Amino acid sequence: MEIFTELKKIAKKETGKVIEKNDTFRDLGIDSIDLLDFVMKIEGHFNVKIEDSELLKINSINDLVLILEKKIK
Repeated sequence: MEIFTELKKIAKKETGKVIEKNDTFRDLGIDSIDLLDFVMKIEGHFNVKIEDSELLKINSINDLVLILEKKIK
């Protein structure tokens, strides 16, 4: 399973946006509330828990991919 590919599908479904790895959530117009909602959907999809301390470090799609890679492997 390619994590980024799955994230792209979820983002398209949930936000209607096409994402790239270098996109920041600010660039995508996703505020902190939207990010929290998005991360909750990601947690459910991948069956992982992203801690609050990790959530504070997520600024871009790539940050999210890196966190998920550590949790899934």
